[in-house]
Amino acid sequence: MDPRDAQQPAGPPDPAPVPPAFQDGPGGGSVSEAWRRFAGRSDPAGRSLGNQAVGDEVAEHIPWERLTMDARGQPGWIPYALGVVIVALAATVIWLFRAPPSEPTVITLGPGPIEPELSVTNRQPAGDPVDVAELPVTSEPVAESAQVVSEADLLAFVPVEGDAAARARAEWFVLDYFSNSDASRDAKLADAVRAHVEVPAITSDRASYVDWVRSITVREESDRLIVTVLYRSLVSEAGGPYQTSSVRAVDVPVAVGVDGASAVLDLPTPVSVPARLENGAVPAVWEQAEPAPEVEARGIALLPPDIGAPFIVLAQRNETAWRLVIEGSDQFGVRWPYVVSVPVEPGS
Repeated sequence: MDPRDAQQPAGPPDPAPVPPAFQDGPGGGSVSEAWRRFAGRSDPAGRSLGNQAVGDEVAEHIPWERLTMDARGQPGWIPYALGVVIVALAATVIWLFRAPPSEPTVITLGPGPIEPELSVTNRQPAGDPVDVAELPVTSEPVAESAQVVSEADLLAFVPVEGDAAARARAEWFVLDYFSNSDASRDAKLADAVRAHVEVPAITSDRASYVDWVRSITVREESDRLIVTVLYRSLVSEAGGPYQTSSVRAVDVPVAVGVDGASAVLDLPTPVSVPARLENGAVPAVWEQAEPAPEVEARGIALLPPDIGAPFIVLAQRNETAWRLVIEGSDQFGVRWPYVVSVPVEPGS
């Protein structure tokens, strides 16, 4: 070896050739440029990062993690870390909004008016207990309990399906059943009842027919509707004059189909007539007085024109109105007493 060659300083190593996988494609790119920047770097000891010397041999080693850095030299895991932080924040917000609310304060009141003693359940933080008696309680007076209404009264206001058809059939049946002066009675009743219901023949020699009928209630029992019907008859004995009977009541069982068809399921059952109302609305209190002629004229003017020859038989008043009992005749000349109310004029 020439001694001069040994004294020449070693020059910088040739840059490592670009591997085929890192060469630029047809459209150009930055892969080969990244390789050149990496191959030209050296560690603090002056060794090339692209080629590492091992003895007399040169080993090629590519640290792929360096190639994943962005243009600013920052590693690529930062976006993933930011994503994890954002997901954690979102989960925290959702948990806060979906956390169950704290239990409210419960105040238990007994029936009837409010008493000084109240049962209070209150969640208190850990620490000294709080005296319940010292807690301020603001409450409004509790109204007195209303009158208890029975189940039957409540159901009386509930409309029953098929109500109208059942009422019509029951009233129609009572009108024909308690009228025996019609020769076609048996045929009418046979058309109203089910085929299995047998209607006995009438054995009485008195003539009777119904002049008034009205259903008042309908209730459900199993597969049928029970209609309560009030009626009144005119009865004649042995061809004599007709007399008016008292009002009676019967229950009539009726079946109603989905198409509105109806039929009577059995003979009528007699029941008690509803009692007279003894409580509730109270009649007004009147004092007998002598009305002025203009008050009488105003009262008579309130009558329909077909009331003939009216005259006042009784006059009463209170603070707000006059009560005038006026007798007049109908179209057949029969006289009946009627009542009219005339407002009291201010200052009279």
